[in-house]
Amino acid sequence: MRAIQLTVISIALASQLGAGLITYSDRASFNADVSGQTVIDFESYSDFDDLGTGPTSETIGNATFSLDGGKLFVFGPGEYGTIGSKYLNHNNSGAGNITVSFADPVFAVGFDTASLNNWGGAANPGEMTLALSSGDSVFVSAPHTWRTSNFTNIPLQFIGFVSDTPITSFTILDPSDGVVIDDFAYAVAASSPIPEPSSLALLGMGGIGMVGYRWRRKRKAKLSA
Repeated sequence: MRAIQLTVISIALASQLGAGLITYSDRASFNADVSGQTVIDFESYSDFDDLGTGPTSETIGNATFSLDGGKLFVFGPGEYGTIGSKYLNHNNSGAGNITVSFADPVFAVGFDTASLNNWGGAANPGEMTLALSSGDSVFVSAPHTWRTSNFTNIPLQFIGFVSDTPITSFTILDPSDGVVIDDFAYAVAASSPIPEPSSLALLGMGGIGMVGYRWRRKRKAKLSA
């Protein structure tokens, strides 16, 4: 019975470890697990003006940021009262979702985010979902601010993920239509704490082998009695 229980535990562990997606809420842990990162900090960009002349898409290295409605803007921390440096923002000149696509697939992505105002009238502003090309989804609950006469200072929340499936794109579904992106990091090479399929197979095989070993011992003991 113990050997059978051990096998069940081994298979369950293999299933859990083979989930294929790990999410992060702090950059330090993400950095510890992901090497070879490329970081886009938007500091080299001049502030786009707030008159609807910002682009609908922008390619920076391997990543293309596109918006299916409205305009993209790069703002400095003095433009709206956020804490941090320059950042990419979905402006209020039309509803839409930001999609980030990659010329070369990536295995890890992490960035700081928040939601400015609630242009879309969301019931829970700041709550957004990352819809990955792999079919996985990552839920985010980010800081948000309301506009009265001025924006108030808000921090940015880190969100990151590592996938064992190459990611070609993901879409940020933000009902409040005010998503902020800063210090956007990605890794093209697979650098993941997720075990390889071969490791999972060995784990399961080890459990099965132990069942066989225990069964043979019991059978030998009965024959000797």
